[in-house]
Amino acid sequence: MPQASGGVSSKRNAQKHLALSHFLKALATNVSHSLTLVTIATKMAFSAKLFIALQTLYLCLAFALLREGDNESQQLNNRPIIGVMTQSTKGMSFHSTKPNYIAASYVKYLESSGARVVPIWNDLTETETEEIFNSINGVLFPGGDVDWVSSGYAKVGRMILDLAKKSFDKTPQDYFPIWTTCLGHEILSVYVTGGTEILSRTNSENITLTLDFQEGYKQSKIFRDMSPELEKFLSTVPITANFHDWSVTVKSFNESKEMKDFFNVLSTSVDRNGTEFVSTMEGKHYPFFSTQWHPEKNSFEWNPVRNMSHIAKAIETTQYMSNLFVNSQHNFKSTEKEEAALIYQYNPLYTGKYTVFEQVYVFC
Repeated sequence: MPQASGGVSSKRNAQKHLALSHFLKALATNVSHSLTLVTIATKMAFSAKLFIALQTLYLCLAFALLREGDNESQQLNNRPIIGVMTQSTKGMSFHSTKPNYIAASYVKYLESSGARVVPIWNDLTETETEEIFNSINGVLFPGGDVDWVSSGYAKVGRMILDLAKKSFDKTPQDYFPIWTTCLGHEILSVYVTGGTEILSRTNSENITLTLDFQEGYKQSKIFRDMSPELEKFLSTVPITANFHDWSVTVKSFNESKEMKDFFNVLSTSVDRNGTEFVSTMEGKHYPFFSTQWHPEKNSFEWNPVRNMSHIAKAIETTQYMSNLFVNSQHNFKSTEKEEAALIYQYNPLYTGKYTVFEQVYVFC
């Protein structure tokens, strides 16, 4: 998150927070004895209403100090923009429209948590990639069906991942999250290991599965705020949507030093043949979050022949996962450039009658 600038300002804010901490501790003690004090005040002919008014005044002073000493929170970007990788329509039933696309469910997924979306073109140069990286607040790598290495999606994706790592290494407080889903999960795994050998065939196309949570998952950024009810639901009811033929098996993960050094495995799932694969993982050092399953589909895809749950807890899962993206310090250089980049200027196509997606955005 953004930090206060200037040593003097930081020191002054620290002193204010320390003073506020002492004040709130004293206030808490007062509140815990409020009923006793009201009784004493009444017996001493003082108005209980006056006492309550004084307590309210103390609270107002406390929050005034908090606002004064916490200028950093006022500097946060509360208009986050997330980039979503585009990919080729080749092989898709809507290929004849335009050559590149984003499934609209990913856009809705991000917008449902207060983010706006910018398409990241799959033919960007290194300079163009760096420019868009410095203008947005995170990137989502969606599912799809293009090559893990040679596709434009994969090539621009690798440049984005390089920039995210370098930025975090240089300025750790510059929190720039990367989220990868399905194909994105596979591309990230290939990126970390340097080869496609990390991926294995699994029988996991069009199936809903449970999550087997792994040791330490409650300390993860992804699952630490999950309610016990939702945790129990995901571990016992098969609602995570899986549409993949390739996975990082638990065996392959455990045999890969690169993967073990880079990621914590948070959950695994089991395919139709009993093969256990990594279903959720996150970076140990970098803010990289990854699911082999599709959290966006429960709320925003409706194809009746596809296995997707729409029960209340499944919808809650979608919302919980989408809320993980947060602000970073990046911004477009001008409002004009920002508006020109946003996906709002494109209209999604309804493709629900002849493809797996209800709607898609297509681009030249």
